[in-house]
Amino acid sequence: MKAVGYVRVSTQGQAEDGVSLDAQEAKVRAWAELNGAEPVIFRDEGISGKRSDNRPGLKAALDAV
Repeated sequence: MKAVGYVRVSTQGQAEDGVSLDAQEAKVRAWAELNGAEPVIFRDEGISGKRSDNRPGLKAALDAV
């Protein structure tokens, strides 16, 4: 079984620091491990969440499921 995760930060500063993305990804990986799943994680760095049509990571995650 695979666990598809999507992580995003909205500002370039957050993307450069990586703290928020790393924390989000760690949570997805922890959930997957607890549930015996293989994590597949998609990312959008420094992209606003206001629109969905400008987020390639979200599109890829949705295509994966």
